[in-house]
Parts: sequence; structure tokens; C-alpha cells
Amino acid sequence: MDTTGGQETPGGHCFLCSPSPELVFLESQNFYALAGLGPVVDGYCLVAAKAHSRSMADIAPTLRTERDAFLAMIRTRLATMYGACLVTEHGRMAVCAADEHDHHCFHAHFLLFPGTQDVSSLASSYFAQTIEFPTLSAALNDAALHPEYLLTSPDPSRLFIHSTPLNTPRQLARFLVAWKNGNPHLADWKVWPQRERAVSIANTLRAAFVSENQC
Repeated sequence: MDTTGGQETPGGHCFLCSPSPELVFLESQNFYALAGLGPVVDGYCLVAAKAHSRSMADIAPTLRTERDAFLAMIRTRLATMYGACLVTEHGRMAVCAADEHDHHCFHAHFLLFPGTQDVSSLASSYFAQTIEFPTLSAALNDAALHPEYLLTSPDPSRLFIHSTPLNTPRQLARFLVAWKNGNPHLADWKVWPQRERAVSIANTLRAAFVSENQC
């Protein structure tokens, strides 16, 4: 993720409203994908809405088909390249720092962790309720009913909405993935940004999608 540039939102600065071009590797009309700073795993990236929206559950109904298709395309390609792709979203949750939150926390974006183990069971212990859904649209329709939620999805047909947080740690999804991979110190992307690696991942993914579109 890039903390430079960006634009102001009604609540302040949000870099996801204007992401670093060298990190963006694919776009649709209303969404884009970019390599994230602090890559916990190779191929780590984000899928975000271009317009500022509080969560993927708050995306306008007219954009939901595009949202689902764009995520599915990227997830399928990542799974081919790296193995199964875990998708998460901290919906409407301030997850960055204990004493303050960044405005991008409330800009709709999925986190994609290719080639990693499922963390849904671990995540459920931090919430009062967890419900499983067979499709992204069904999961996010339920998520829209909750003030805060965490989405975890180990594969496209298994999605979990965790709601009513119970003393949930900051950057929970990143922490659980980093812990599962034996690198818990990498959970905080601000401490371990690894920008050069993120740019390298963006270049790899950009080339992969160009190649796919030419086939």
C-alpha cells in the first residue's frame, strides 16, 4: 500500500482513492487491483473500489455484478499461479492502529493472500457470531446488516461472515496469515512495508494478466 499521494475524503486522507500507479496491476470500470505494501505472502494484493465506499457490502447494487466478476477473475488467476487464494475483508472496521485509524480502513477493499492456509476457524474465535455462505453476494448481503464484520473465504464456494467483534486485534487477517506462515512480525505493514517487493509483485501480476488477455 502507498501512503503518499491520494486525495481527501469527507473524513480526511485516503490513499485508496488515488493509489500509487506502480502498484496497480489491473483495472475494471469501477474497481482496481494493486499489490499491497507489507506482502505477507508472495502475490499478496488488494481489490478495491475506485469510488470511496465504506465496505464491499456498501457497494451500489448496480456495481455488485462487476465487483463479484472482477474479484473472481483475479482470484482464479492467483490460484493458478500460487495455489488456493484466501480472500478477506475487514468491513467497516478501523484496523490499523490502536490509537487512530487510517481513512482507507473505510474504503471498500478485499485482501488476497495466495497460497496460504485458511484462517476462518481462527478468526471465528474473535467474534460472537460466524455464518457460512456459498456465494460472495449472499455473504455480503448478510454483512450489510452488521455495523462491523470480517469476511474470510478459503475458496469461492465457502465464505464466512464473522460479526460482533470480541476484543479483535488490529490487522487481524494479516496477523493470522503471518502467524500461520511462521512470520508474525510481518503482520504490521507500516512496520514492514517492503515496498520494493510489493512493486516486484505488481510487475509480476501485471505481466501475468497481460499474457492472459493475449491468449
